[in-house]
Amino acid sequence: MKIAPTPDNESDRLAALQRYQILDSEAEELFDSISKIAATICDVPIALISLIDKDRQWFKSAVGLEARETPREYAFCSHAILEPEQLLVVPDATKDPRFRDNPLVAGAPDIRFYAGSPIVTSDRQALGTLCVIDTRSRELTEKQADALRHLSKQVCANLELRLAHKKLELLNEAKNNFFSVLSHDLRSPISSVLSIAEMLADPDSGLSPQEEERFKQHLLTNARVTSQTAANLLQLMQFEQGRFHLEP
Repeated sequence: MKIAPTPDNESDRLAALQRYQILDSEAEELFDSISKIAATICDVPIALISLIDKDRQWFKSAVGLEARETPREYAFCSHAILEPEQLLVVPDATKDPRFRDNPLVAGAPDIRFYAGSPIVTSDRQALGTLCVIDTRSRELTEKQADALRHLSKQVCANLELRLAHKKLELLNEAKNNFFSVLSHDLRSPISSVLSIAEMLADPDSGLSPQEEERFKQHLLTNARVTSQTAANLLQLMQFEQGRFHLEP
């Protein structure tokens, strides 16, 4: 068995994989449907969305296989990601020196045929593959190979959508929390401003000059608090619109 070498861009590749927050997540129909389509089109019993982590290959989706991960050194997909632009096809693993004594060939799931299309991000990082596996030797037709390539691109597109959705959820949660705090922070000073203003405007309030001055200072303080809260709200809106740069 020949263990695949580590890609030259491994640190960037792993960083890209972590960015998607996908590892060890629950099964999702969006990804399972792609695996099922790949298995049907290629007429194979096994189809996987395999992501290559530091020490393992983990399956986001698995059709025809119960395992959720295997050691990285056994992974056919570790070889596939070395050539992100190419479809790796192994017609008969028992005749390929890279795989013939691989535990996944010598034992369950008895891999004979493998075809993997790399899942490549927009910044050219190969995260893993959409692969199809059979227990008998065979080849892919050109139409099947082309379909596998297109489906692997859909996997990456769905990863992007999934990440965007998570970011939107976090943004909405932060916005809701902000407006909750904002509502509380505005209500108190505005109520105080109204109360003091009504008192100062009442000619029969009976306030002494010293009391009037003290209430004017309270009025000014609360007005400043309200103004700052409004400024914070404006900054949030600018940040969401990309016109405000946050520097922690």
